[in-house]
Amino acid sequence: MQRERSHFHLSLGMKKSFQRSFNLSIKFMLFHFSFMILMAEIKKVEIDFENKIHNYHGNENLGSLTELHDYFTKHEIKNKKGFDTELDSLETVLRILNIPKSSQVLVFSNTSLQLSKISPRNPRAIFFNDELYLGYVPGGFIELLKIDPYVGAIPFVFQLPQKSIDQSFKIQRSDKCMRCHASRKTNYIPGLLLGSVIPAVGGGTLDVLNKKKPSHNTPYNQRFGGWYLSSSHNFHPHWGNSLGRMIGDEIKKVEIRFPTEEITQMHISDQSDPVALLVLEHQIGFTNLCIRIQYLMRENGNKDQIINDLTDELLNYCLFSNEPPIPKEFNPELSSFARHFERISESGEKIDLLKKLNLQTRLFETRCSFMLKSKIYTSLPEKFKAIFSDKLRKCLKENQLGVESYSSHLEKDEKKLIRQVFF
Repeated sequence: MQRERSHFHLSLGMKKSFQRSFNLSIKFMLFHFSFMILMAEIKKVEIDFENKIHNYHGNENLGSLTELHDYFTKHEIKNKKGFDTELDSLETVLRILNIPKSSQVLVFSNTSLQLSKISPRNPRAIFFNDELYLGYVPGGFIELLKIDPYVGAIPFVFQLPQKSIDQSFKIQRSDKCMRCHASRKTNYIPGLLLGSVIPAVGGGTLDVLNKKKPSHNTPYNQRFGGWYLSSSHNFHPHWGNSLGRMIGDEIKKVEIRFPTEEITQMHISDQSDPVALLVLEHQIGFTNLCIRIQYLMRENGNKDQIINDLTDELLNYCLFSNEPPIPKEFNPELSSFARHFERISESGEKIDLLKKLNLQTRLFETRCSFMLKSKIYTSLPEKFKAIFSDKLRKCLKENQLGVESYSSHLEKDEKKLIRQVFF
């Protein structure tokens, strides 16, 4: 009888324990479900970037572009004969704006305001630094996107000056670019674009390879469509250096020879640097996310739930949680941009340690974004940064419940270096 009572009490205890576990599981599932719904709702919000609260059109000054304007219109220059070629003028512009020539990547899909001028024979060159993105089409005008850390991408256009001193040189703000740069493709914020498509042999686009937003999370087989790619064999399979032709119901790949003498003569170099393109895609994803945070917080105030969700999203992105592995080890000596980045990583500044490349299994040696010291991040609201910093600190500690999913992929040496840089 005693055994039966003990057995009864044991069974009853197990039943209660099971019930508690079941209830906790249900609560967790409901929380997770609610979180996913809230994130989906945040992503569906159509931000009105022209709302007066954002003052997008209020900042009409050139800002960091003033130096470029003054260089050609005011300064006394020794060389008064002008530039021998369009490329000489372009190199001067890049030097004044502190944009490295090695960042050149070439795109031949029909994008930008000058799509009628762009083709596989006449690709568009893109150069960039942390805050400026410059597009050059041979025979066309310059398109420049300047990132304002509070309102996002501001587009400017100008003709390359043909003289060292040119009183007529003018940089104009353009609104035409915002039809694409503030659309569903950018979550309706004034942001940056980087597409991957299959261009048709006769022009136009046959298919979109990357239907998501640009980021380092994009699988390699969905990248590079419509782009030229130097040392492209390291990233197979991909659609770089290729066009598509419809054969029945299937798209057949038609490879393009690159580089050609014609392309080399019309551009600063014959390279379309693959490492520059990988860094550019990471940087664009980070920049767009920070711009979206600015807009959502202005439109919704300092709501704790929104801040919590957005800090989680940025943390997940900054720590490269979903980065796909590089298909094949890449030799950095094949990339002038990689050598440029490596020199920066050895500058002695702590933050520059995060620019050290890996290129064996992943993009960076330490999986934490160097963009956390850029103006686009440091200009975020103080309350947001404080919460983000607290979560990042917890991620770098061992056995921290609630944040392990963001940092479980990081090695101990990575966590140690990130702590040294930020804390």
